[in-house]
Amino acid sequence: MVKSVDISFEVLVLGNDRWEVKLVSANQGDALAASVELAKKPGVKGVRVVREMFEHKTGLSFGRIVFEQVKETRARAVRATSGG
Repeated sequence: MVKSVDISFEVLVLGNDRWEVKLVSANQGDALAASVELAKKPGVKGVRVVREMFEHKTGLSFGRIVFEQVKETRARAVRATSGG
């Protein structure tokens, strides 16, 4: 029997202000482990694991973020306060 849906897990890395796919795995655990290791590398601002489902019947693909870790930058850490 042919599968009607393929499921994969994409590991994306945020660097230079854009997300790039670094790895695609059939196993969620492997993708999560890889994302944790990639997050430790210099220059990596964030990592994301996306569960992708492809339906052969319709030709449609659906993605859902299952894990995301973005390093906080100084610009994000600054909080506006009102004076007065």
